[in-house]
Amino acid sequence: PDTYFFMPTASTTSLVEEMRENFDRQTAPLSLAIFRSKRSLEEIVTMASILEKEAYTDADREMISGILWKRIDEGMRLQVDAVFPYFLGKNTFDLTRADLRNPSLYNTYRYAGLPPGPIGSPSFSSLEAAANPITSPYWFYLSDLKSQMHYAVDYAEHLKNKNKYLP
Repeated sequence: PDTYFFMPTASTTSLVEEMRENFDRQTAPLSLAIFRSKRSLEEIVTMASILEKEAYTDADREMISGILWKRIDEGMRLQVDAVFPYFLGKNTFDLTRADLRNPSLYNTYRYAGLPPGPIGSPSFSSLEAAANPITSPYWFYLSDLKSQMHYAVDYAEHLKNKNKYLP
């Protein structure tokens, strides 16, 4: 995201070109990290857009990045709630079991891997976290009602966290 100033007569093409040039300038410092990640720029941006909505701190974004990339590498579904406002307009605590079965390709509960594209415009720190994930023993995480993250090594521990930290 950034702030742009355009004349009212600016063409759509010039708007898109300026925004792309700015994106390229802003993300240039991440080029090496993206290359080393062995992920495409599109994958990094899509993951960053999820991280932007899933976590509130840079440290949590880096940790969650590691968890989600690990899930992708193992063929697991991401099962992130951040995608639902994008295609359903519902937040985490409004979701129903039927929502989790929605056939949208953005539904990470239904389909493994990344959604077909970004769900929003990520910050630089989310892009950085997507390109530089933290390796950890964790496979699961949840955010409590105070936006504090709780990590779990296995599903049993994750269920204990859900019972302890969520209503």
